[in-house]
Amino acid sequence: MKRNRRKETPQIETNSLKFERCVLCGKQTHIPISTPIAARQGYIEGTGQLCPTCYKRIKNV
Repeated sequence: MKRNRRKETPQIETNSLKFERCVLCGKQTHIPISTPIAARQGYIEGTGQLCPTCYKRIKNV
């Protein structure tokens, strides 16, 4: 049985929607946790969800 090893990060609940947090800086993202990974902006497989600022920083390195 394969286990999901993705680091769990706290989510924020706003108006009954929960949003992901950036795995690097901890800021709330605009991505609801119910959004499929394939449809997310700033998601890096094996790392997790990033905010736009951290995603740009990582991609430009």
